[in-house]
Amino acid sequence: MQAKTGGLKRRQRRAVPPALTLARWRLRVTWRLLLASGAGIMAAVMLVCAVPLFARVALSAGLRDALHQSGSQPDIIVGVRPSGNNPQLITNTQAAADQLIRKNIGSVASFPPQLEIVTSPLSMELSSTPPGVYVPAGYLALLGMPTALTQPHVTLKSGILPLAGSANLEMALTSDTASRLGLQAGSVIYIPTGLGVFNSSGAKVGEQHVPVTISGIFDLNNTADPYWHNIVPFATQSFSNGTLFTGLADATTLFNVYSKLTQNISGNRPNDLQITWYYPLLIDQIDTSRIDDLVNGLNKATNSFYDATSTINGVQFGELYSPLLSTLQNYQTVLFVAQIPVGILTLQMLALVLYFISMMTDLLVERQGEAIAVLRSRGASRGQIFGALAFQSLGLGVLALVAGPILALAVA
Repeated sequence: MQAKTGGLKRRQRRAVPPALTLARWRLRVTWRLLLASGAGIMAAVMLVCAVPLFARVALSAGLRDALHQSGSQPDIIVGVRPSGNNPQLITNTQAAADQLIRKNIGSVASFPPQLEIVTSPLSMELSSTPPGVYVPAGYLALLGMPTALTQPHVTLKSGILPLAGSANLEMALTSDTASRLGLQAGSVIYIPTGLGVFNSSGAKVGEQHVPVTISGIFDLNNTADPYWHNIVPFATQSFSNGTLFTGLADATTLFNVYSKLTQNISGNRPNDLQITWYYPLLIDQIDTSRIDDLVNGLNKATNSFYDATSTINGVQFGELYSPLLSTLQNYQTVLFVAQIPVGILTLQMLALVLYFISMMTDLLVERQGEAIAVLRSRGASRGQIFGALAFQSLGLGVLALVAGPILALAVA
């Protein structure tokens, strides 16, 4: 029985390669040398990995800075001109744009978008005494923004902002515009329709007007607020034939009410509306690894927008674009040129690392020269000694390849 047990133990010992056993024995003696060598190799690998990582970080920071400094709106802009009165046009168009942008742009775009509606200049008149007599007061453009989103960007002086879902057309004016027109909260201005008012004998005695109630007076908190998309909103413009004023309305209410009221207004058709959605680009999430996909995605979304909206009733014209596209395309060229010296530097560093590793290997062998001679004198074969040294080098290499990139990521 003891003989069988002894034979089993001998077979188990033979299952372990002699070179590995020898390497484990030498580790007890040379662990300090191996630790120093491993640290050096690990540092060398980390250095090689850090070069492209640092280059990526620096180029990504340069890209973001270029996007911030471009002066262009950091948005994907979707614009349509409606024709006719389709109450679902805004919902359907936004759903199509959302799907297209999510598919081609992904997480770099922010949802939901900001809606904005602008009317073409409309003739504006004020009522005077006696009732029914109207005095021209210039021209009016209505800027429709979501009331709930607009509230934090303005300071109300009197009244309220236009109500969302109102059945009647309302607008708010800046203090300057209200002062120039002599209006206040509760005042009413009138938009001529071009349709006549006739008496019982059929004679034209006047013109139909659409009333617009002044719901409130406000001031902007900051004219440079990105909420207004790099424009100076509500600025009064003077022309040879009159002055153009701008009023603030709720976007959805403006579309629904204005489209219905202007079905028969000569010169003020619903297709004079410009409906725009702004999808902010998350610039801080854009880096050099995403620039090619982003440029291709923007081009694909732009080219596919017509097909995506062609089946929506009431869309006369539509487009999707980003003012930042040209900046991204220019930086692609910069990135291509910058990668050449980075690649050359990485190859040079790799060559230095390989040279360093060869030196460390020679050092390991030379420092163990006496031990190798003793092992040879005691019957160890060349293969066993080579295998022991190979196991030591392999262990150091695996440790350096695993820990080096991790340390480079931490440093970068």
